[in-house]
Parts: sequence; structure tokens; C-alpha cells
Amino acid sequence: MEEASVKIDYSSDFFEIKKKWNFHTLKHNKSVISFEKLSYSEKIDWDKDILLFFKNDFSSWGLSKNQSIPWDNEIINEFKEILDWEVFAKNRNFKLSYNKYGPTNLGNRNGHTVFSFLKEFGDKCNSNHLIENKSINWEEIAEYLVNSYDKKGEIKSDSIVHGLNNHQIDSLWKKISGSNDVSRQVWERILKNCFDKIDLWYLSSVSSFPWTKEIIDLNIEKWNWRELIKLLANNCHYRGINLGEYYELLNWEGRTGGRTGYHYYYPCDASHLNVNFPLDVLKENTKNWKEGFLDGGERSNDDPGDWVIYSRSNKKMSLAVLVEFKNKLYFPEIVKQERNWSDEEITFITSFLKSSNQLNLLPEFIKNKSVKLFIAKKVLFG
Repeated sequence: MEEASVKIDYSSDFFEIKKKWNFHTLKHNKSVISFEKLSYSEKIDWDKDILLFFKNDFSSWGLSKNQSIPWDNEIINEFKEILDWEVFAKNRNFKLSYNKYGPTNLGNRNGHTVFSFLKEFGDKCNSNHLIENKSINWEEIAEYLVNSYDKKGEIKSDSIVHGLNNHQIDSLWKKISGSNDVSRQVWERILKNCFDKIDLWYLSSVSSFPWTKEIIDLNIEKWNWRELIKLLANNCHYRGINLGEYYELLNWEGRTGGRTGYHYYYPCDASHLNVNFPLDVLKENTKNWKEGFLDGGERSNDDPGDWVIYSRSNKKMSLAVLVEFKNKLYFPEIVKQERNWSDEEITFITSFLKSSNQLNLLPEFIKNKSVKLFIAKKVLFG
């Protein structure tokens, strides 16, 4: 083979000739290989011979990201000083899980669980990075964590969790706190045995949690009310919870910020929610909402006010709200909403666009399926 003067990009046609590259073909062509590209390629029949022979040639980032390498305990140990651990912690090719029979070798590629992995590589791998690995089964991890505590709330000495430091355990609980992968049955056990481990700010958006008025009221100052109101409003199966009691706990006031010449406006939390607020609640709480866009000063962009964000985000506003706040709402956003408008709402919006000299918005409004059907009925039946 003629020696090349420059290294060949691994993504080039030269390397597309073969479906898989093995140890011998890689070794023979080493002088023309771009190891930066090779490091994260999935077109290699990866084995320990390849990894060890080219160990000092690989890109740390590419190797850490590569999900086609059979990462097992031996290989990880061999490369632990080379790996970019922030990247590698999210690699989905080392399976992390637990089931009721104990730590398992999922995929028959390695024997790691979250717990044993943190014990062995915790000095290299930050648990805050590991918990973002999408191969982790949080239902199983949560169940095992619950089983690891004794009646006094201490971790059992014979538990696989025993030996982890407080930061690592707290990281696992933090991730579980916001996980919708945990079933209602497991949440009920957590609620009974170790609810004090849960971060309520993150729990505020978990739909599988068995919400009750008592739980909400006992922790009134610890919730993320923007997420909790949105969750409760969109899940009708939470019985016995009157949302009206909690609207006032939402943030209804926007805020300004910035420095000389640069102005910022941050619309309030309530304006972002797709919640059908009662008319009297809106009347009471939107008196200070900003309309239109606010001057950003020397910045290239102006910031949307609360009413613009509400018009963009809220697809459940009633006809009564449209009528009451027609001069505050931002109709360029409303006409783009993908929702099933009623005949009365369509009639009002088209009439208002005409009276407010905003007929230029009609073409956008007519794209909506319910509006098209309304027009067809008018044409056919008058």
C-alpha cells in the first residue's frame, strides 16, 4: 500500500470500502488513520487487542463517547487514566441496573450496577454526571435504595449501598426525586419509609407520585409551584385537591435586570403555564403584567412581556378570557396556537382582528384545522 502524506479522515470513502475494520487491517493502515475519528467510530470490530495496541493513539473524548466498545471492568480499569469521565459517565454501553434478585449483568457485557460502579470508580466519576446516564433504570435503583434502610433510617451494613459517601447517595436520591420512571407503588414505599430523602423541588413535576392535599399542605414552602400547578392542572385523577387554594402561591410578578444600556425583563412564572386560570384569578393577579415587548436597550433583542408569553404558552384560555383581555393579549401568538377553537372563539377572534386592524394575521389563523372547518361549514351551509 502506498504511504499517504496526510492522515485520512476516517469518515472518508476510503474507510467506507469495508463494513468492519479488525485488528490486522487497522495495524496495517495505522500510518494513514485519523485516530481522532477512529476513537468514536462504530465501524470497528472492537476488541481488547485493538484497544490495547492503539491505547496511546486514541482521542480521550472520542473513546469516552464510543458506545460500540464492550466496556467491562477490565477495559475500564485499563483506560481509567485516559477517559474523559464527564463524557464516559453518560456512555450507554455499560448497563447500570438492579433487580430484585440482586445486581445483574445486563446485556452480558459487564457486571456493573450504579452502586458497585460508584464504589470502584467514584474517585474518577462524579455521581452528578453518572446519574445522567440514560441506561439507568431508576425504578429498580429506587426500589433497592428503599430496601437499604433499616427502621432507624440508617443504611444497612450488608446493603450494596453501604460504602457510598453521602454525596453519591444524595445524588441518586436527587435524580429519583424528579423521575417519572418510578412507579406509584415504589413511591408509596418511599413515602412510608424514607420520604425525607426526597428533594421536593424536583418532585413537583412527577406525575406518578401519589399526590394528596395533606402532602402538599405539610410542605407548602418547599414546592416548585410553577411545576406543581402545571402538573395538578393537567392530571384530573388527583382527587381532593382544589387548585384554587394554591394559585396565590405562584409567582405572578415579572422582574427586571441588566446593567447600564442593557435591559432585561423576565416574565413571571404564571404567564408560562398552560393552565385554564379562572377569570377572577387573572383579574386579581395580572394587574402588573407587562404588555408587548420591552426595550432591551443596546441589546439586539427586546424581551417579551408577561402577556406575550401568556398568549404564546396558554392554549386553554377560555372565550371569557379572550374577551376580557383582548386589548392586552398578543394576537400574533394566539393565531398560531394549534388548538381546537370553538365556533364562538373563531367568530370573536376574526371580528377582533378586523376591528383592531390586524387582518394581516388572518392567513396564519386560517392554517388552523378547526378554523378551516369553520370556514367550510360557512361556505356550504351559510
